[in-house]
Amino acid sequence: MTSSPPTTVAEALQRASRFLQTTDCPAPEHAAETLLQVWFEDRTSFVMHLRDQLPYGCWEKLQKQLERLAKGEPLQYVTGVQTFYGYTFQVNPSVLIPRPETELLVHLVLNHHDRDRPLRVIDVGTGSGAIAVTLALEAPGWDIWAADISLEALNTAKGNAAAHHLKRIHWVHGDLLNTPGLAGRIFDVVISNPPYIPVGQIPSLQRQVRDFEPRLALAGGQSGMEVYRRLIPQAHAALAGNGRIYLEIGWDQAASVGKLLDENGFTAIEVVKDLNQHDRVMTARKQV
Repeated sequence: MTSSPPTTVAEALQRASRFLQTTDCPAPEHAAETLLQVWFEDRTSFVMHLRDQLPYGCWEKLQKQLERLAKGEPLQYVTGVQTFYGYTFQVNPSVLIPRPETELLVHLVLNHHDRDRPLRVIDVGTGSGAIAVTLALEAPGWDIWAADISLEALNTAKGNAAAHHLKRIHWVHGDLLNTPGLAGRIFDVVISNPPYIPVGQIPSLQRQVRDFEPRLALAGGQSGMEVYRRLIPQAHAALAGNGRIYLEIGWDQAASVGKLLDENGFTAIEVVKDLNQHDRVMTARKQV
């Protein structure tokens, strides 16, 4: 990038977009606009001030952010935020960036259960807390628990709950459901977006994912099924009679995960496709 700073917002936007087009940054125009918009109240204000002088200090900060994007860092880590189910969440390299596909998990739970009836729900592998916090916001009467093996992730999730003024989520540090903090606890719903990518496929992932998002939240063992093999029997033991499990899965894992659910005492097994018509979520009921 040239050293002389741009004079207007529009010029900065143009130069930032052109620079990112020379990198492998996804959607470079959107990324450049996102970085500049934070200097304004909202998108309307941003558009109205395109011909105005660039705010003091903006170009220096923007250059540093563009360099981070050029090195492959995800836009969400550079801005520190990601939107999920209409809510804003803080994200950092200790947590997986919430995806739109995962909103389907939340949508199904909210639509399958009465929001006004008390329900005991646990989000296993909560990461940023996007699932647990969203459920707590959408169904205030539910008893929400959230667990993660990563203390850094759990602290991020707690911060997101605090940012949304939630004080009633129960946080548990542990490996899936096998932890003293959950001993004797029985739930109506177990929900999880576990690591499910086979380790052999990780090198072929997009650089923004492969090199920056936490491997702990991505790698599901040699076959991608390791966490499901441990979580599903644990979930069966932790669920009340007729309790339900909701799992995000890889596009080609429905048969394998379905077999595990059947072998571990689950019935009414369903597969739900995402907007791209890929198998994305499985749900099943504990057989009693």
